[in-house]
Amino acid sequence: MNILWDFDGTLFDTYPAYTDILYTVLEEKVDKAAIYKELKVSFSHAIEYFHLTEEQRNEIKQMNKGIVVSEVRPFPGVEEILKAAETNVIMTHKVKLPSVGVSFLPH
Repeated sequence: MNILWDFDGTLFDTYPAYTDILYTVLEEKVDKAAIYKELKVSFSHAIEYFHLTEEQRNEIKQMNKGIVVSEVRPFPGVEEILKAAETNVIMTHKVKLPSVGVSFLPH
């Protein structure tokens, strides 16, 4: 069995990091639980839902660079599921993955 995975929010729980980023960008005016709820729909949904300006979107892009990938944890049971597949392929836009030992093929 070959499986294609997404990294963010599927294999690894990046929601806390993104919740913190949006909380900061929204100047702590929105409850973290509300931010988390909208992020669970999708990141792009949360951006639209909170009516973020272009300036705020750029701030998010800069803050994303500060996420420490090695501190983001996999969801419970992920390792066991990955072991069950013959081949696992991770699709992501995260350029930091090689720094924690994850390699990827050029597309």
